Amino acid sequence: MKSKLLINIIFLLVLSGIASAAIEQDNVIINSKEWKDVYSSMVFANLNGKKSSFILSANYATIILNNIPKGASVLAISSRGSPYIKGYKTIMDSNGYQGAEIVVDNANLELATRLDTSITKFIIIDDKYGYNAISVASYAAVSKSYVLFANSVNINEIVNYLNGRKIDNIIIFGQVDRAVKDALSTFNPETINKGDRFDNNLAITDKYLLYKDVHQAIMTNGEFIEESIMNGDNPVIFIGKSNVPDSVKEYIKKSNFQVAVLIGNELVGPATSIKRQLGISVFVKFAQGARNPAGSIATVEDLDKFPMPKYQVSISIADIKYNTATKQLEVTYQNDQDLAAYILPTLTVKFDNEEHIVDTGEEPFFLDGREVRTIPYSFNFTNGIPENANVTLYVLFGEAPKSLEFAYQGERELSFVNVIDDSEIQIIGVVYDKSKKRFEVEIENTKDIDTYVSGEVTNLLVNGEYKNYGSDTITHLLPLKKATIYVKSPDFEEADFGTNEIINVRMFYGQRERSLIKIVAGEYKFVLAKGQYLVYGIIVILLIIMILLFVLGKKKR
Repeated sequence: MKSKLLINIIFLLVLSGIASAAIEQDNVIINSKEWKDVYSSMVFANLNGKKSSFILSANYATIILNNIPKGASVLAISSRGSPYIKGYKTIMDSNGYQGAEIVVDNANLELATRLDTSITKFIIIDDKYGYNAISVASYAAVSKSYVLFANSVNINEIVNYLNGRKIDNIIIFGQVDRAVKDALSTFNPETINKGDRFDNNLAITDKYLLYKDVHQAIMTNGEFIEESIMNGDNPVIFIGKSNVPDSVKEYIKKSNFQVAVLIGNELVGPATSIKRQLGISVFVKFAQGARNPAGSIATVEDLDKFPMPKYQVSISIADIKYNTATKQLEVTYQNDQDLAAYILPTLTVKFDNEEHIVDTGEEPFFLDGREVRTIPYSFNFTNGIPENANVTLYVLFGEAPKSLEFAYQGERELSFVNVIDDSEIQIIGVVYDKSKKRFEVEIENTKDIDTYVSGEVTNLLVNGEYKNYGSDTITHLLPLKKATIYVKSPDFEEADFGTNEIINVRMFYGQRERSLIKIVAGEYKFVLAKGQYLVYGIIVILLIIMILLFVLGKKKR
């Protein structure tokens, strides 16, 4: 390994003979293809002081036993619906291991019922966000807390379970369904949700350090389960796949961490960035000793890593051109997934052997799922239009404004157009249709020109979290005509109405369907569509009639 490398690579060889001597007698083996079963079983094992490991394929059924001394007691936790191998107790017996097998339908809640009464702390998360489970894992271990997966379907079961236990503390971590918050309110829970998974992760790291003051941290991205992530020896800090968010860099800079251990070599790039910028030692844990070695030379294996659900964000650059009429660089961004993204670009124009940075602003912009948007940037070729020019792009993007963990890099040849866009629209009003769960923005084309329009509603407070919503389609607005732009907001509920008295709206428009380079925005009072008031009026009248009939009926008696 060359000395110039900034990351020290630790070849972590856990040789079978050495490892066996250090392993405790009580062991848990998890036999399930479901990450929630694996995670819950490992949390359960930690709370009971047992070492745990998981099967990753049918072949692992016997290989994994090589880490456990012969005759040791083993508890196998197997999924009824999705095990890697059925009848695991038979395999344990035939290989000389004592113990038992329990078969579960839902490991998370079933294992919770087996917890000792001394466990009085619980962390509630939504299993839609697998990375939240990884974020709280080390804190759960060090604080002796059990992690429960709660959603609108199973919340009654969760509440019934909690009502039967002594509760000292409940933490709701990250975003959960509205029904979960309402049902758990009687327990007076602590809530950690800053609207950003990296900030949430740093908040739970702060709580970990109140229990255990350490100078070493685990680095990962929340996409897999691995033993050292779960055991609580060190806090877990998230870094991005291609970029380390600024909030994470600042946190590490101000902390007392002297060493970071990167789990897996997929994140060497951002870990190198931390090493260079912050000066802490970074080690990579990427391998283990072979549990079934063959030959005289011991071989190595990959780490045991169980995959978690991923938040897949992906963007591309559909077009780049320079409009000589407006002196603007027009970049068309495309969201390739159904999930919303936030984008912060850095653009450099190269011509005549010189490089010029384009002012793209300091704040990321919102791009809804599958949305295509053209953003114009002012740029002036001071010595006239060159014959050839290229644009280099370095675009950070992610699921939230402060979670820009991915990066797009590329270079494009610049094409030139000469277009004057004379289109003009105005926003007439905004109403919300409760029955269709959408905002309806009425607009008017004030010019005798065909115009194309899309729009978005921004900074809407939904279930305690700020969200943006974009229109699904681009609307063709005929000359001097009106139209309605529909912006769906599927999780915006009546409970949110009172916290959103003002609705922020932005319309993107232009003469070219693929180049909506103009913007009109405004703030509007929250108003229900007229039909909604009619429905409410009818309901009120019916209630009054029913009350009157009830009262008159009692008088007749």
